[in-house]
Amino acid sequence: PVQKGDVGDGKIALTSEDVNDLTGQEASPLKIPLSNYIGQEGVAGDIKIQLKNNSNTNFYVFKRSMEQCNNATTFTLFDPDLSYNEGDCAEFEDKLYYLEKDDGKAADADFSEDDWSEVLGSGCDGVQFTTNSGNSSYGHYYKYFSTAPNVTSGNGGDLGYNRDSIDWWEAKRRAEASTCGGMRGYLVSIDSAQENEFIKDAVMCDASTDSGCSGVTPFHVAAGETRANYYGVRLDAKTDQHYVWLSNSDWRLPTGNAANMQSESGPNMGESNGYTNWQSGEPNSSAEPYADMEINRANRVNGKWNDLRRIPNCSDTGLDCITGYVVEYGGFDSLRLRYNHNPTEDNDFTDDDDVDLENAKVCIARATIEKDTYVAGEDFLTYDDEAEDAPSDISADTSATVDADTTDDDSYDGWNENTGVLTLVHDDKPADWGPDINYTNGSFVWYNNRVWKNISGGTITGGASLEISQTPTLYNPEVWKFYDGTEPDAPCSDADEWMQAFESIKYYNALEVDPDSETNPFAYEEGGDAVLEDEDNTVNASLGERSILFSLGPLHIEEHRDGYNHFYEFYEFPRRASGNSNNDIFNDKNRRMNESFSLANKLSYFGKRAYLATVTSAAENDIITEKAVGNGWFGGIGQNTDQDDPDDLDKCGGIIERI
Repeated sequence: PVQKGDVGDGKIALTSEDVNDLTGQEASPLKIPLSNYIGQEGVAGDIKIQLKNNSNTNFYVFKRSMEQCNNATTFTLFDPDLSYNEGDCAEFEDKLYYLEKDDGKAADADFSEDDWSEVLGSGCDGVQFTTNSGNSSYGHYYKYFSTAPNVTSGNGGDLGYNRDSIDWWEAKRRAEASTCGGMRGYLVSIDSAQENEFIKDAVMCDASTDSGCSGVTPFHVAAGETRANYYGVRLDAKTDQHYVWLSNSDWRLPTGNAANMQSESGPNMGESNGYTNWQSGEPNSSAEPYADMEINRANRVNGKWNDLRRIPNCSDTGLDCITGYVVEYGGFDSLRLRYNHNPTEDNDFTDDDDVDLENAKVCIARATIEKDTYVAGEDFLTYDDEAEDAPSDISADTSATVDADTTDDDSYDGWNENTGVLTLVHDDKPADWGPDINYTNGSFVWYNNRVWKNISGGTITGGASLEISQTPTLYNPEVWKFYDGTEPDAPCSDADEWMQAFESIKYYNALEVDPDSETNPFAYEEGGDAVLEDEDNTVNASLGERSILFSLGPLHIEEHRDGYNHFYEFYEFPRRASGNSNNDIFNDKNRRMNESFSLANKLSYFGKRAYLATVTSAAENDIITEKAVGNGWFGGIGQNTDQDDPDDLDKCGGIIERI
């Protein structure tokens, strides 16, 4: 079942045909095309396409995220009497703004849009958590998505408790596919008692004026709906039972006492939960590795948690029948360059397993339109080097490589039309390593997506005499040093400058809408299709929002079925110059799988440990096929998500190996 927010932020009306195609469990459609739900004239609440005075092209697309504000957990309404520093945020006319002005804002100065930029998420119509300043979830938005829609069955009665509860994985998938005001959604990860109470009250309260509901806007009130319309006809009273999926789970290593419970969605995915709120006697089964919040269950405490199976044993009385899931927005939209694996013990990021790349230098960055929304030949991204804050030492990558410029139009330098990726490069990026080139001591090169420095103390001579011990790999640390960007003499720029470059990226759409036109060619006519006619032919006009990912580094972000974003690269062993005898000397000595396995485990990418790719789906196999530029080893085939026994780690790895 689809509600407001499931696809973009538009209101979607379901027809009886749609309902018959949805099961709420594993057979739910993995993708719900926007076009299937558009154009039902006369259906109340259906999507309406603006007929004129709109723009779909030639605008800057990057916005800073809420978590980048200096005062991310304490921002308030803009006060002209206060002074603000660069990087501070303040709310003004129902939107959150980030102060870009270098010297800040002086006290007694009015708000000026020239000095502030709108923060991602402004305009989200979810319920905002601002009742507990200083909380890690302060400012985040939330939406409740009901799985008991206001529809009727073929027998004329409501669906009732028909054991058709949505399973945990489907709720997680839908949550992570949802956006609000441009912010990525995720299955709610509750970090504090205050946040837990806020979500419980947003379900139970009928108004902010109710006893105990001060400062809380109920979910259905924020959506402008009645309880019956928002939650479904069988949940139209504040005393009805609710069972709501949370992101908390120990499915990777289940135990009866949830000792391995961690967040499995959003920015804290893979991290242990610092806060729990179990019902008395719960959790109680290793066969129930997923958590839900219970509301109005008899003899239970409202807002506390229970552990359940992936598809709960739903009873005819409604017990354990999942009624919905809460999606959280916020905290998941910025570049995360610091990882503290022991946050309760220290905050200095100096432990061996801690990562601090906040000031690391980066030579390549990308802006990617997600595959699910990208329309080749229609969508374009371009770097505006004349933008106000565009760094002069960053430009679009026009090199003739498979990952860079593929267009004939000079207006879109660095744009790969095949993949929907814009590549930016820093002027200080070293030249590619070549086996026939001589390198003096201290020289930098770029090889296998990394910066290397000659620290041999002398000149490395290329050509036929090049030895395996003189090539830039981790096997030769006394000759070539791998740079992760934190070294004092590392080339290129840190994230702050790349942020300015991201702010200088524009989106263009080839099917431009004329703001002055009386008719929008993208609007559906009653009973017809959306088409755009030109002199030569008639083509279908695409609809829906675009999702654009901004990433530091040369590797592309790829979705993975385990919920994490993964990175893939084809690591190529160095070779001598073509034409020289035995030019594949390095490959001759590294054809065994264990050599590749050992090397892969020594690599890292922004603090993430590498391993030989393990194929877990057809989609992942396609990614590896796209990346490969020759024959190469991979880690094996993960048959299922239960391949997590330590005894099986030598059988091509397994999911547990990354925990």
